[in-house]
Amino acid sequence: MVSAARGYVCALLADTPITYTAALIASELATNAVCHGGSGFTLRVQTDDGWARIDVTDPGTRWTSRLPADDLDDHGRGLAIVAALATRSGHQRGPDGTTAWAELTWT
Repeated sequence: MVSAARGYVCALLADTPITYTAALIASELATNAVCHGGSGFTLRVQTDDGWARIDVTDPGTRWTSRLPADDLDDHGRGLAIVAALATRSGHQRGPDGTTAWAELTWT
């Protein structure tokens, strides 16, 4: 499922300078959803002139905060990577679960 999300974002944003950055962000958000959401996820991508937003929603209500990972940890860097690469990022809880999102802009 995560690789499909990454491939979808690559194909959708292939003509932009953020193709691979957006794919990495989608992959990190999808991985977080799988690891912490308890089941599958829904990916939504919105685009406009010089702007893209990636939303990943999972049915879980738990949110993993951006705690710094120890150098020897195998996990725990995904949301920090998203925050570093995105123009803006965050999360929200709703009736369908938790949505993690990231926005990217380019000129």
